[in-house]
Amino acid sequence: MVTRGSSTTPGSSTTPRRRGSSTTPRRRRLAHSLVALGCLLGAAFWSGRASASESDMLILPALVTPDVDCDSAKKDVISTDPALKRLAKHVDALLSDSVQDLDLSLEIAPTARLLEEDAKAPAPDDSLIALAATRWVVAPRLVVRGSHVELRLVAVAPGSRVVATRSQAIDLTNVDVRAVVMLGELVQSLRKGTTEPARQTSPLSPSPTPKAARSEGRGVLAVSTALLGGFTGYWLQRASGSNDPRVTYPLAALGAGIGLGASMLAADEWDISIDDAWTLNAGIAWPTASGFLIARGRNVQPPTDRYVYGLLGAGTGLTLASVSISMHKATPGSVAMVHSGGAFGTFLGALTEWTWYGTTESPPSTGMGVGAGLGVLAAGIAATQIDTTSTRVLFIDLAASLGALSGAATASFLQGVDTGKLPLNQNRTWLVAVGSGTLLGGGVGWLLTRNMTPRNAETRQSLNVMPYVGRSSASSNPTPSRSDGWVAGVTGTW
Repeated sequence: MVTRGSSTTPGSSTTPRRRGSSTTPRRRRLAHSLVALGCLLGAAFWSGRASASESDMLILPALVTPDVDCDSAKKDVISTDPALKRLAKHVDALLSDSVQDLDLSLEIAPTARLLEEDAKAPAPDDSLIALAATRWVVAPRLVVRGSHVELRLVAVAPGSRVVATRSQAIDLTNVDVRAVVMLGELVQSLRKGTTEPARQTSPLSPSPTPKAARSEGRGVLAVSTALLGGFTGYWLQRASGSNDPRVTYPLAALGAGIGLGASMLAADEWDISIDDAWTLNAGIAWPTASGFLIARGRNVQPPTDRYVYGLLGAGTGLTLASVSISMHKATPGSVAMVHSGGAFGTFLGALTEWTWYGTTESPPSTGMGVGAGLGVLAAGIAATQIDTTSTRVLFIDLAASLGALSGAATASFLQGVDTGKLPLNQNRTWLVAVGSGTLLGGGVGWLLTRNMTPRNAETRQSLNVMPYVGRSSASSNPTPSRSDGWVAGVTGTW
């Protein structure tokens, strides 16, 4: 009988083999596979979190800093009063509440800050760029500029190396709106900059600027020359002593057509602006009226010859106006000045003739004609030397008109004549009062608008006044002699 067993040697032991021990390597391989699969799933999960974190925004606590222009050096925060600290916390709350309105998620700042210096000074741009690797980063700052406080938001888009800054003055009355609007503008500008590619422009080729249409004043010039041509044909036919309608109207139509064609040729040859066209219009209208009125006042016979005086005035005025616009650029102010000179010259000429004769019974044709010619000529010369605005000219005209009315009313009240014809001396006194009031009113209007120049009109800012009330503190007060208390005042630009 044979018995199975195992032989042992001294100092050694034999462990019997258990059933199923051959499956241990398989379990180990399965465990390793599960671990690897878990690592892959974790990596995929965290990569998804990293890509999703681009919709997160980290808002650093608002800091109060002094007004220092050098950004490269560290800027220590100044000792702030409780009011500024409360304002900084209020800004933090406003910005945090407005994050969801921008389709972003607010990320809570970590307990341990990345830079310990951030608790005392604003984070430098490199630190903000490092924080913005996978998130939006916004660093609000309250910059103290004397008695004013400026909110400055520094933002960096996810994965960007561009630091955008938005600054604006704030106070307790507008901080709620300013902070939210500034944050929205920063985010929108950064999003637009990251999504829309910049246009490639050559530094040698300047950006195209809109050009004004050539000969914008061709319409005004066409109407003026067509009327001049039509009246020229009519006046020439009447000056010839003929009044046959079968010749009058065709001749007037022919003159209007010639004037219209001449204006089209001039507009194609030269760049006629609207101001140039109205200057030529003044050179045609007022000298024409001047020549015709002078001929009428001098009782030129036969009456048909008076039209020749009008044509002579129109030709002279058109020539002088053409020389003026060819040597000096016409502006809206110069156009208003020329027409104003013709109108007030006619008015003052009539007053002068009435004063000379001491009666207002006869029409002052000669005075009106001479005044119109001299007025438009003097205003045209002054327009080439004085740079003004049409608003100032109209204001001076209004002041002169009010002065004429005031002079007439004052003279009528002082003379005390109710009804009937005025005596010669009283009539002259009344006319002199009207003319003096016109000149005095125009002078007052000129003095009141002496600072209204084209340059000042462009750079003038609107009135912006804002009252403020607050409590001052000794920590933020640069004057040691002043103590804590309430302060009130008005701030703004004027």
